[in-house]
Amino acid sequence: MAKASALHVLALWSRTCILVLVIGVAFVDFVSAQTATITQLRSSKNPAAAGDVIQLTASVLPQQGLNIDFPFGIGVSTGGGVFVRYDLVGATFGTQVVGSNFSNFTNPGSISAVVVVNGGGTGESYVIFQFTSASGVSPTDTARFAVSGLVSSSGTSSVRYSVHDNLLSAIGATPSNSALLTSAGPTAISTFAPTALTVGTVDFFSGAAPITGCSGLSLAGGNASCGITFGSIGSYAITALYSGTASFLSSSASLTQTIGFGLLPALLPNGTVGTRYDLSLTASGGTAPYSFQVASGTLPDGVTFGADGKFSGTPLSAGLYALSIRVTDSVAVSTTYDLSLRTLKGAQTITFSTVVTGRVGSSIALTATTTSGLPVSYEVNTPSVCVFTGTRLNLVSTGQCNVVASQSGDANYFAAASVTASINVSLGGAQSLVIRSSTGSTLEGSLQGANLVFSNAADLGTAFLPLAVVDLDGNGARDLVYRNVTSGDVTEVRFWRDSNNNLDTGLRNVRTLYGA
Repeated sequence: MAKASALHVLALWSRTCILVLVIGVAFVDFVSAQTATITQLRSSKNPAAAGDVIQLTASVLPQQGLNIDFPFGIGVSTGGGVFVRYDLVGATFGTQVVGSNFSNFTNPGSISAVVVVNGGGTGESYVIFQFTSASGVSPTDTARFAVSGLVSSSGTSSVRYSVHDNLLSAIGATPSNSALLTSAGPTAISTFAPTALTVGTVDFFSGAAPITGCSGLSLAGGNASCGITFGSIGSYAITALYSGTASFLSSSASLTQTIGFGLLPALLPNGTVGTRYDLSLTASGGTAPYSFQVASGTLPDGVTFGADGKFSGTPLSAGLYALSIRVTDSVAVSTTYDLSLRTLKGAQTITFSTVVTGRVGSSIALTATTTSGLPVSYEVNTPSVCVFTGTRLNLVSTGQCNVVASQSGDANYFAAASVTASINVSLGGAQSLVIRSSTGSTLEGSLQGANLVFSNAADLGTAFLPLAVVDLDGNGARDLVYRNVTSGDVTEVRFWRDSNNNLDTGLRNVRTLYGA
């Protein structure tokens, strides 16, 4: 009896063992035969107006697991923490990466805690781990990164590994590497599946109801599309369901499709800095009248948006401005639209008007202006005739003075075309003069053009005799030549240049050709 019981137990154990083995084999086969997938869903127009044709597109991509090893490359002391970064090239994470995805494969007990400090989200291509060591890490230990649900976007996907001393060195889509300790890679990932699926079908649903004509759609290049029209304003839950196959698991994606008022124009035309911008939005499909407001975003400086849906004003700044415009009809039904207003850099011109003539020794204030209001720069290309000091132009010699006004532009305006002003500089105008004779008599007056005008003309006497106003030395400046009459037939002849030079410059004794 005891023997029979033993056999009975053995038989039960055998049947149980067989059952367990069968179940185990089935489970393993199921996992190894099917690859996980990720479905992405997008709408061609969201929000859209009632009656609009909307194209729904589902993209189905295979997911793959990653199990890759790199030597740590550095030693980490007990309790020390460093930042380990992995970069995927040609792939993204299909699921959220967590701390347990990173380990010391050589000595698992050496790491006491691991956290994800940056990246690692769905759709991202990098992750940064920070770990605390319980017993220290050797440079030759193996850092293992094991994660499932990768989505390949390239047939040449790879991964890079780097270790940093602080987070600032590692953080961001493009790390600064300011405290890089070691790096490796890129190492090719050879386990990725094809980038697009061509097997299986997709069904589209609005809520729980299949969308007419959008069921059992085949994949082409990993995509399945369906056109749909909604007749009523509201929000609709749209789902795309990938059926899966013997090789690929099913997956789904959802979005909320908003059907609101029609809004024209759907795309805002560009504005230009310095040019008037006037545009009115028009809503339809609801109960008029409609009111408009900016729900979020910032308008360009100089532009306003009214409750009547009108943009108006003159843009003062260039850039791209993202706006959310809320439209509400008379029965309080609202729809929000995402629009973008781009303002381009404006053109500017220079107005440069100045006197066309001037005399040596005078200065002129330069007052060129621009239509942008930006300051003007000046450059003199005839420095022998005129020089620029501060905001004034000094005329130093006869000839043509050329001054160039320019404005190089800024973030809001293009450079202006330069403008040149020309000034003819001469010695014209009244110039004071004092002439002394050899006997000490003084003659005061002025040179006006070619004429001598003396303030004490009633007492000229016989000691002074003007001879000519000519250019004696060929420098372009006229010289006053006069004779100082003395006794005898030798006459002292002097000449005076202008008010900026010394009086009586140069003197000669010449034999007079004039009578006594």
